[in-house]
Amino acid sequence: MAPEPEDQTEGLWLTSEPHPDGSYIAVVSVDGDTSWTLSPPRLRKYGLAVIRAAANAEYEQALYAQLTSMDFSQENALTIVSQFRSRRPRAEPMSTTPLAFESGLSAQGMGFVKLMLNGKQIGQLDPDATRAHGAGALELLVSCELDAVYRKVLTTFAQITDDLAVAAVSDMGRHRPDPSL
Repeated sequence: MAPEPEDQTEGLWLTSEPHPDGSYIAVVSVDGDTSWTLSPPRLRKYGLAVIRAAANAEYEQALYAQLTSMDFSQENALTIVSQFRSRRPRAEPMSTTPLAFESGLSAQGMGFVKLMLNGKQIGQLDPDATRAHGAGALELLVSCELDAVYRKVLTTFAQITDDLAVAAVSDMGRHRPDPSL
């Protein structure tokens, strides 16, 4: 994962954090005050739910573009999109709690995703940024496993202290390519 910015007063982050048992756990952070851990199954559901929100926003944008190209008025196109939205499949409940990703469509037909925390909108993302976040969550599944193996190798074979191993694993973000590029 890319290193987190030093100022964590705004934003949305996914990190791999050390656990005392030697494993690494996934942490979702929103601003500097709100964070929670996700087990591997919940992280998988989270990632898929976030990607679903991006796909929904882009699908609605394409639907709107198609309808307006077929000479539906803007108002009628938005009504049809609204009807479509009420019938489309939903993400599993509780997959991103307390965060929610709600797709939307602007009056000009541009897709976006609202970022909701405990029912209150705290931001908005474009579909590409939303998809990158979802893909980052799925990649974090693998990163947590790799971090735990590296920590174990450092303490066992390199024979360094667990504190130094944790620091080395934490520093890996500076040496890995940013997965969002």
